Amino acid sequence: MDKKRLSSRKLKAISNILSCSSMDEAAKRSNISRATLYNWLKDEAFVRRLREEQEALFREGLSFLKQAVSKAARELIGLLESEDETSKRLAAKEVLSLSLRLAEYQEIDERIARIESYIDKKSGSREGGIP
Repeated sequence: MDKKRLSSRKLKAISNILSCSSMDEAAKRSNISRATLYNWLKDEAFVRRLREEQEALFREGLSFLKQAVSKAARELIGLLESEDETSKRLAAKEVLSLSLRLAEYQEIDERIARIESYIDKKSGSREGGIP
């Protein structure tokens, strides 16, 4: 999406939508009426850009969380050596629970891959994805 296709006012509104807790607040910060903001939300280019920005924020947040996963895992595993029996038990329970969920997700992922492969073979697709 070309940034020049949206006005600076619309880009400011998008930024405020992403940072405010309500559309009313986003409209106020953008110095536009609530009705104008909702009209802009009917504009395909505006909505497309808003979604792109939302996805970028999500990816950024996910990247940040990924960086913290190793630290969190080390802390949780470290609690397994705790002197406090309650902390040790809760850490063990959490490690087991997370391990089981990971195994379930891996199984689901494998099943989806097999289904996609089956569909590809049945449809004669050579691209490897669902047609």
